[in-house]
Amino acid sequence: MTTLILREAAYQGWQQALYMSNGTLELWIPLEIGIRVLHCGLHGGENMLGVLAQDMGASGGEAWRNYGGHRLWHAPEAKPRTYSLDNFPITYQEVEQGVRLVQPVDGAGIQKSITITLDEANPKVHLRHELLNHTAWDVTLAAWALTVMARGGHAIVPLGLDTAHTDDALTPRSTLALWGYTRLNDARLKFGAKYLFVQQDPRQTAPQKLGLYNASGWCAYWRNGLLFVKRFAVNQPPAAYPDYGSTFEVFVDHNILELETLAPLITLPPQGVTTHEETWQLFDGLPALSNDDEVDAHLLPRLL
Repeated sequence: MTTLILREAAYQGWQQALYMSNGTLELWIPLEIGIRVLHCGLHGGENMLGVLAQDMGASGGEAWRNYGGHRLWHAPEAKPRTYSLDNFPITYQEVEQGVRLVQPVDGAGIQKSITITLDEANPKVHLRHELLNHTAWDVTLAAWALTVMARGGHAIVPLGLDTAHTDDALTPRSTLALWGYTRLNDARLKFGAKYLFVQQDPRQTAPQKLGLYNASGWCAYWRNGLLFVKRFAVNQPPAAYPDYGSTFEVFVDHNILELETLAPLITLPPQGVTTHEETWQLFDGLPALSNDDEVDAHLLPRLL
């Protein structure tokens, strides 16, 4: 059994941050803001998460900052509720093979927490996201986990389009949610027969977003031979998901690419809690995975 390595140290301009490692994977989490996981990589390797240089070391103030990395929001997106400030210190407590991070109650009356546990030996991490309603009234929302990836790679998203036109395939398998600024002729989008590929290109400044009912419960990001895989639970219809039934969304511009997973909408009573779980895995030495055949040959076997 590998012992969890857990210590506080300075990181990216913050004096207090939490370092977590199991010897194969390592995370960095600043404690002066949050909650943000700003580094996820193989031990001693490059960061697969994207960070925004202008936000590093910053805290406090009256402006919302992205910072990058991984965060927890609640959908549907709206201002100012979604953009409640999180520029202030968080607390944590140790749990078996990990920590529970707790953020102060936000401006919408919701308290966010994430419990992060590392596999004993493999580059694998489990995240349990929680939203707690501190208001005096019912609130309808969905837990929403967003992960900013390092620039220059591409996302891989299963479309669920793997059946023939037979009597067993007469009803739709998925949905596609489009925003007003979505452009389906964007060169960063590549639709295969089974997968959607989304390129992060620092030269392309236009924002782009798509949502879909991703029943497969996974998405991935490839960069420089490294593969980051997010897995998440998906409830079958008639579970009500935000944004025209989206369980997954991807946003991209010249700075970031976000892999976003969502839980079903739920009405939380006062002191009610909703959760959303993800598992992350890292794999090294993979080819570019830029078409359906490469994904089937090199990625799918790793999901078994």
